[in-house]
Amino acid sequence: MGPYKWKRVYTGKDRQYDGSEWSISRFEQYRTKSDGSVFDPGFDPLWLNEHTARPVIDPLYLAGNIQPDYELDIKRTILEGTTLNCVVVANPSAYNIDQTNPDYLFPVMCFDNDTHLRAVSASDTAVKYGDVQPFQNRAVARDVKVIVKGVQVAESKVTLLEEWASADAAQLKPGKGTVSEPYRIEPGMPQPEAVS
Repeated sequence: MGPYKWKRVYTGKDRQYDGSEWSISRFEQYRTKSDGSVFDPGFDPLWLNEHTARPVIDPLYLAGNIQPDYELDIKRTILEGTTLNCVVVANPSAYNIDQTNPDYLFPVMCFDNDTHLRAVSASDTAVKYGDVQPFQNRAVARDVKVIVKGVQVAESKVTLLEEWASADAAQLKPGKGTVSEPYRIEPGMPQPEAVS
């Protein structure tokens, strides 16, 4: 229903990947809780969000780290037979104020000739976007692969794109078997500022 109002449902062969996560507002999120048995390690959506949800829903989330006055370089490369224009922050260590690894802060973003995002690389993680389809004034990649240290760790296939005409807030209400999640600052989100 919006950037901070959503529900995600995960199912997998391993029970730790079975569960749901809800976001009611920017600061209020819930997840399915463990049944407390030794056979249920508990549902942890953090890894799933990093490797499945975020690359599909918000592929340019790290671009928020790049400020308008940063100098950028554009380089051409070929990925799987497609010529791409890749944008990268020039001299990224010059903009690294808190000593975080600049490879993580400033991704390499590669676009095809139609300006569709086709690859993002930051630190040891690369994401490839394929089978791009127009949908509601945007382009949606229906095939998303996440590669960490050269090994593919996740692949998402979008099988259906449809308008959600009857958005019902009741569908986003957390169920009884949920627990509140602690607030966390997502990558690309503005840092909180102290007020006195």
